[in-house]
Amino acid sequence: MLDRAHRQLWELDCTLAVINAGHAMIEVASAQIDDFQPLSGPPREQAAQRFPGGLDLAKTAVALLDPIAIQSHGEGRVMVLNRDLVQQRSQVVRLQRDGDGWGVDASQWLDALPALAHDMVYAAGLGQGGASEEARLFIASEIGNQVHAFDVIDHDGRFSLRAPAELYPLRRYGGRALVAVAGKAHYDCGSAQPRWTPVVQQHRQRFAAQAVLVTPVFDSDELGTVWDKLLFDGSVPPDCEVEIESRAGDELSGWFDGQSQPADDAQVIGGWLREPQPRLRGDGPELPWLRREAARVTRREAGSGTWELLLQHARGRYLQLRLTLRSRNGTTAPRLRALRLWAPRFSYPQRFLPAVYREDVDNGDFLERWLANCESSLTQIEDRIVNVESLFDARSVPQDALPWLAGWFDLALDPSWDERRHRLLVQHAMDFFRWRGTVHGLRIALSLAFESDFDPIVFDGPRAQDEGAGRIRIVESYQTRLVETLVAQALPPAQVGLDQTGLDASAGPRTLQRGRLWTPAEGNAGLADRYAAWQQRTATPLEQITPFSLAPPNDTDAAQDWRAFASAELGFVPAVGAAERARWQSFLQARYVQVDALNHAHASAWTGFDEVLLPAAPPTVQAAIDDWRDYCARGVGSRERKLWQDFLARRYRRIERLRAVHANAWADFEQVPLPDRLPASFAAQTDWLQFERQLLAMHRTAHRFSVLLPVASVIADPYALEQRLGLARRIVELEKPAHTVFDVRFYWAFNRVGEARLGLDTQLGAGSRASELIPDAVVGRAYLGASFVGGRERLSGRDRLSLEC
Repeated sequence: MLDRAHRQLWELDCTLAVINAGHAMIEVASAQIDDFQPLSGPPREQAAQRFPGGLDLAKTAVALLDPIAIQSHGEGRVMVLNRDLVQQRSQVVRLQRDGDGWGVDASQWLDALPALAHDMVYAAGLGQGGASEEARLFIASEIGNQVHAFDVIDHDGRFSLRAPAELYPLRRYGGRALVAVAGKAHYDCGSAQPRWTPVVQQHRQRFAAQAVLVTPVFDSDELGTVWDKLLFDGSVPPDCEVEIESRAGDELSGWFDGQSQPADDAQVIGGWLREPQPRLRGDGPELPWLRREAARVTRREAGSGTWELLLQHARGRYLQLRLTLRSRNGTTAPRLRALRLWAPRFSYPQRFLPAVYREDVDNGDFLERWLANCESSLTQIEDRIVNVESLFDARSVPQDALPWLAGWFDLALDPSWDERRHRLLVQHAMDFFRWRGTVHGLRIALSLAFESDFDPIVFDGPRAQDEGAGRIRIVESYQTRLVETLVAQALPPAQVGLDQTGLDASAGPRTLQRGRLWTPAEGNAGLADRYAAWQQRTATPLEQITPFSLAPPNDTDAAQDWRAFASAELGFVPAVGAAERARWQSFLQARYVQVDALNHAHASAWTGFDEVLLPAAPPTVQAAIDDWRDYCARGVGSRERKLWQDFLARRYRRIERLRAVHANAWADFEQVPLPDRLPASFAAQTDWLQFERQLLAMHRTAHRFSVLLPVASVIADPYALEQRLGLARRIVELEKPAHTVFDVRFYWAFNRVGEARLGLDTQLGAGSRASELIPDAVVGRAYLGASFVGGRERLSGRDRLSLEC
């Protein structure tokens, strides 16, 4: 244990008790007389308390000036990290117990450290690929961006430290400590909530000090060509340089008259002439309208970008370049990605200035080079104008101009998308709008938003694999309609046993064939006979001529039996007429309050408002006429009535035709009520049956659909899932047809009874409710039926497996 302030060192045993061997004892408390003494005998006193004084590091053979850290180095040996604050240097002192004394030796001063030492640990680091290394002494400096590794070398009873050329970086080192965990060196990473991170070696690249690149011969096809400039894309980091030399001429060595082309090893005749140093362009490459991956961003601190050089000595048909790449420190090196030569030079003095400006050779040469800078800037602007068609192609337009090109189609690009999806959307904009408003168009929009590996082939049209596993699915509600009607316990309790088909009626749901349903050909009497037979009795003549009620009785058991009968004999349970009757009764009760007032105004004889029926014919009393007109003018609950009136108006066109076939006297279609009793005529019964059994069912589902989003993991962040749902809703709201209604769900709401499509939504494993796949419920975030609340404790053990069924 080190007392840095007093430069003292104590040795502890395995019980954390201080070892006093070889240490002078110091008195920490003097002897004291007890307050309570015996009546006789010698006085009682408390002995003085002594404590080992420890090893005074300032008085050892190697005086320690500022001991900051210690590290055990085997039995009876300890290393102390010592600092010299005046000279700003550090060293390691090793103390070794020798009987009751201590032997001291010190390493050399650690000049490899960039600053004063801060902490040390003797442990193993992790090499490349996570392989464990031999134990070393790791020392961190006050800078804290890396630890320096040292091998401890013993020789002739002394030791020294050797620093290998290896790099161990530290990321967000908090400076708390370097520690050994399971024999591996660790450091604290982070400030608020530190994590102990292992020390890992990072491979340090080593480059050759120099390399030479000689280009092939460039041919301008014109004698006496003045080569303009050289540009290369790459990186020339600090402590690196690129030296460029050129040789140009009108003749080549190894090319004789009569040969069609020079030999491969032909060389330009002439000596190498050094060109000026290239400069880094601030505005990137000179080529117009490059895409981002081609036009690298200029970074001056790293020397990365496009480098430019105006050639000074290159004159002749042929040109060769020699590039010498140098690295001064060996850890970085120049990198060349592309090289471009421009020729011939467009000379402003020759084209636009009198010859007098070129009479003096030196001045003319300076003017030529000075105006070449202006020519380079103007040429770059002209190239942009000449190649402006690149902006109109989604494949070549720069990424910064993609939103501008998308604006031509009134498209807004999502900034969260990658560049590839942006280009695909703009490139296939016409196909996207061609499919807009369809199921496939919705699938394209959702796939673009949620699938990073979006396949552009979907723009061609729907495919069978579009609804494969893990894909976005769009389910139209009409596809989930019931093909058959299931009747649960349709027979009354007294008739349990074998039904008319010979099947056991107590076995649960049974299939009812469509051919056995009631038809308008049977009329009101046929429906009354069916209802009486259902109740195991015979219909009376009065029941056969009384219009059959399309609203359930008030008694609960009778109403349940009536609904079972309607489902079995009609194929559906009539509901709109009963709802319309209830609204009409509520309207009259709110207007008249007392039934006597209603009877007085309508000239009726109702005993209660719950007995009032919808008018089967136009009222004759003025109060009743006004009440019905006011009721029809209300917008509350008029949706189904409007659909019924619109259905009749489209079928008959004129009210006279409706009167003839329905045997009524309504003045216009807007006054016709919904039937709450079976209509009298065959045509009226057919119209009602088609409307409520078929058209209403189609209307409820024809414009409804569901979007099912795949979920990679059900334990994903609920907030992220909610954002995903919100984004999907906004996309569908923009791309769907205006008259449709939709909902968006995840795959855990996938296989639903009555909605699943056989073979598409019934695949196990693609959205099942297996307990190991369903997360715990979180209030305000979980979905009903898609999460667990509590639950019994699972069985533990190797011989038992708990299954949730």
